[in-house]
This record gives sequence, structure tokens and C-alpha cells, in this order.
Amino acid sequence: MIEEWQPAPQNRDTQPDVALLVRFAAAAEAFANTGNCDIDEQDLNRAAGWLKIKEAEWYDSLVDLDEAQLFDLAIFFTVAEQKLSGFQSGARNPAIWACRLLKQMGKTPAKERIRHLKSLTDNRYIPWGKVI
Repeated sequence: MIEEWQPAPQNRDTQPDVALLVRFAAAAEAFANTGNCDIDEQDLNRAAGWLKIKEAEWYDSLVDLDEAQLFDLAIFFTVAEQKLSGFQSGARNPAIWACRLLKQMGKTPAKERIRHLKSLTDNRYIPWGKVI
């Protein structure tokens, strides 16, 4: 499939907004089930710009989320990569960072949940990232 080129969003955010991440997490299951994202385009453009931010810079925002929100956020970014233009991020998908944080917290998602997450994508790096 050939996609139309879209310029990179002009985003100057240096850290993801926790309130917006919470909204993404809340919308994740419906987004995964219907493919429709009930988030306005301006907020999606902000989030697409965050994909250029390094993992360490995401950490301060992610630690403010609870276990369920982190996994839901992983679902959101996994589905967004498949469905939304500008969210293609491969090994830099924030879903990976959310899953890594869950693992660091000792709250690794159950195998069934990981299988479900992987079934939503063709990104081979989800959920744990590159194997070094």
C-alpha cells in the first residue's frame, strides 16, 4: 500500500503530557476494537511528535500511570502505529517503553495479554523492543 507523504508534525514538546496519555489509555480498547480514535487531530499530532523523543524522556510521564493505564497505553500506541499516519515508529514505539516499565515494576502482563497486544500489530519489536 502506498501512503501519501505527510510532513512531520511541528512539535516542540520535550515530554509527553500525562493528562493526554491518560486519555489515550482510556480510549485504547475502543480504538483497538473499532479502529476509530475518539481523540482530536491536534492531540494526535502532538503525540506523533513525541515519537521522536528518546525513551528516557518518556520515563517521567510513564511513571505517573498505573499498571492498567500503562498496558492500555501500549495498546493505544500499537494500534495507532497500524491505523494512523505519522505513528509508524518500529523499535521506538512507546508501547515498548510502557511494557518495559511494567516489567521493571515487577508487573509483567500475563502471556494472554501479551499475545493480544502482539495480535494487533505487525511490528516485531512489540512488546519488549530489540533483542540485543
